[in-house]
Amino acid sequence: MLLAHVPDQGEHLVRNYGRYSNRARRTRMAEMADTETPAAVIERMPEKVDPEASRAARAAWARLIKKVYEADPCSVPTVAGRCASWL
Repeated sequence: MLLAHVPDQGEHLVRNYGRYSNRARRTRMAEMADTETPAAVIERMPEKVDPEASRAARAAWARLIKKVYEADPCSVPTVAGRCASWL
């Protein structure tokens, strides 16, 4: 067979078993819908984000981008003004 990796028309190549099967996913979604209401999700959300933690996270991302891509994200003119407050 020349093209064994190409499925026939109408045939699925990927099969999902166990936790990833449609039946298990549908069951999990039904259980989640029964136990967790939208109001409960909203109650878990933080009211305000800590500005110091947010600033630290942005500074960490800037350092990682600089390290991985060897390009300083703070040198971009549109970001330079805001970048000074992060670092």
